[in-house]
Amino acid sequence: MRTRLLLFAAIILRLAGLAHAQIEVAAVARLHFRAATDSLNWFEGFARPVAGTNAPYASHRSAEAPAPALVARTQGRDSAIVWQTATLPAGWRATTATFVWVCGLGSNLGEGQFELRLNRRRVLVFSTPKQPAWEMIGEGGATLAFTAVFQNHHRAHFGYMTLTMPAAWLQPGRSATITITGRQSPQEIWYRTFAYPDALTHLRTQEFQEVFADLEVWHLGEAKLAAYAPAAWAGRVLAVYGEDQLIGRQAFEAENDLAAARMAIPRALQNAGEIKLRVEERVVATVDLRELAGRRLQAFLEEELRAERYVFPPGALPAIAWKRPAMVDNELGPFELRVRYFNRAMQQVTAAAAPGRYAAVVEGATPQGFTIKRFLTLFCAPLELDDYSREASIRINPLPALGLAPTLWQRYAREWRVFSFGDMIHYLHTSADAAIFLAGLAEMDSISGNFDSPRLRDRQWWIEFKRKQENLAQLPVLFQPPQPRPASKAPELLAAGGESAVFTPSALQKIRAVCENWAAAAEEPLTALVVHRGQIVFHEAFGRLPDGTAMTTATPTWMASITKLLTGVLLMQFVDQGLLDLEAPVQEYLPEIKTGGATALTLRHLFTHTHGGAWHGEWASDWNPALENQVAQALPLFEVGRRFQYNRLGYALAGKVMERLSGRAVPYLFEVCLFAPLGMQQAVADNTYGGLYATCLDLAKLGQMLLQRGRYGAYEFFSEENFRKLLPAPLAALNPALQQSWGIGTAPAAGNGLSEQAFGHAAASGAIFQVDPQQELILIVGRDRTGASYDHHAAAFVAACTAPLPSAARRQ
Repeated sequence: MRTRLLLFAAIILRLAGLAHAQIEVAAVARLHFRAATDSLNWFEGFARPVAGTNAPYASHRSAEAPAPALVARTQGRDSAIVWQTATLPAGWRATTATFVWVCGLGSNLGEGQFELRLNRRRVLVFSTPKQPAWEMIGEGGATLAFTAVFQNHHRAHFGYMTLTMPAAWLQPGRSATITITGRQSPQEIWYRTFAYPDALTHLRTQEFQEVFADLEVWHLGEAKLAAYAPAAWAGRVLAVYGEDQLIGRQAFEAENDLAAARMAIPRALQNAGEIKLRVEERVVATVDLRELAGRRLQAFLEEELRAERYVFPPGALPAIAWKRPAMVDNELGPFELRVRYFNRAMQQVTAAAAPGRYAAVVEGATPQGFTIKRFLTLFCAPLELDDYSREASIRINPLPALGLAPTLWQRYAREWRVFSFGDMIHYLHTSADAAIFLAGLAEMDSISGNFDSPRLRDRQWWIEFKRKQENLAQLPVLFQPPQPRPASKAPELLAAGGESAVFTPSALQKIRAVCENWAAAAEEPLTALVVHRGQIVFHEAFGRLPDGTAMTTATPTWMASITKLLTGVLLMQFVDQGLLDLEAPVQEYLPEIKTGGATALTLRHLFTHTHGGAWHGEWASDWNPALENQVAQALPLFEVGRRFQYNRLGYALAGKVMERLSGRAVPYLFEVCLFAPLGMQQAVADNTYGGLYATCLDLAKLGQMLLQRGRYGAYEFFSEENFRKLLPAPLAALNPALQQSWGIGTAPAAGNGLSEQAFGHAAASGAIFQVDPQQELILIVGRDRTGASYDHHAAAFVAACTAPLPSAARRQ
């Protein structure tokens, strides 16, 4: 078997480290022209499912809505899928036939292997490379090809798969059966065949173009246009116009089995809204040039400002500049930066007179008229770090895993200064993190608590600084954490009482067996907890930690995106106090986020993943003090309300809203508004979207509060009315085209015995948090990694926990 990768001209953004292949337009053109010219021997590759798991997912045709699809995985029981093709015409005669169907590859997760069989004949084994177009030759000369036409924001590929085989393998008047099976691997990779019986018809009638155009953006502003046409077009002349001005002419030339024409579009001519491609005075394609500006802006948002030194001696303040100034000029054009410096007392200064925190506020007006803002933490220390310094910034602890003799580590401990060199000496003054650490550490005496840290103190300082700059520091903070009301106490979670009338010893043993099998098969320890009618009926730990010690129920685990549900619960306290409106424009709370599009960006958009900025990079973090400014600059690229795209940006920005209103960093708010009043003693969360670590018991208290619609013990966190606003609801209210339901950090959780009222949130770690009000049930699993066959084991756990409940509820 041999593999041929089709590496043709791709839409590649060679800016700001975003050079990843998305779609190969030449391969897309080739697919279309082949399908158009061989109308008698191409057939629909999917007609009806035969076997396998239906796992709906958004395809390139479904506008982000889940479309029916069979899924095969390289882990677990969902390994094989089977379907039938369309029936071949009874009188069909040819040497080969080609079936085409719509599929998706989880190539963003890694490279897995899948076996393809036709009518039980093993044809070939294919993998899921990151390339958006590839072709493989299998048994008997059969050819399997994949052509991506879409890449989602997770960078998974979706498009068309074609299988060309000898006619002798087929029978006229009958359909063929295709089986795809995932080969077991350490990493779970998925393959999907979408249930579109009209894949070929749609390809020919809805997606066909005479000419397929591609733009490649290069350094220094120039863009290269490539146009692909049928091979017969070789010799014809392509004329490119922008706003009726001729940009250039170029003849199509033969290129493999295509005709291709290429020309450069200078930066000065890229301001036209669109360019038209004409052949023989007829417009054959239109290219929107505004996409170029959008790509450049996305690339610019990844650019970093760097300080000459982050830890510096008293005297002159360090200079600030772009890490890659030439790239910034390319992306937006040249513009000046203005830097202001402030001391710990938030007074503007021109030199560092004393050791301690300093801050740099950087501003600049771009050629597009937007004022960018960035914030850097600096630290002044009476310490010279150079080759002659008596100090060393880094001392390495002994690392037994390296196999070095203990005597060498002992000598290093005695002579660390002689042994240290390079970055081990200079690290402090070149590290932004070192400045944050030192500045925050020096201020930790002002706020105490086990959850405090130097990094968190630095975040709090910037919140207070920005409030002062916006003249908010003198205004009263209206938000108040929950206050105890002993006179109207709600029930608290009852400790484990063992068996009950519903959860009998037999039922508990079945849950225990599922968990034991899960921990062993996945080689990942876990804790599990079940609450029914306010009482813990099951709470046990399984497996061993990486150091060999037994997992315990007191061991905190990574709850990952369950953090988003926690953020929603926190936000509803602001809503309950009348400080926030879910439907109000975000601009009302963050004036920098100016509403310019047809649809105003609201808090509901942020929490329901419909804000339209899922393409964001690493800058989309609530730890980024410039997040509001970067979102404001990116907002023209947001397609607000058009699609549901799961991501973290909305929650990060919502965190900034809460911080601005309360004057406190979100991790502090989690502590005083949720962890302390609920008694979540081991819970800690350092961001709004994925940083929660907690025990199952911690989450059980949160779940019980939600079952009681906002009340727990002596505290009322929000009213029952606002509890209902937290729950999943159809997103069609935002856009009739959206088919999902989502809440303020909550997602539907029905199935496997849970009722239609059940809600919760999934987690990248494999943790489970599901609350079922109808059945007064809370299910929690804590773990740090999904492990093998996760979907199978998670479903088995939920089913075992709901099995003892009345059968009518299980059938919902």
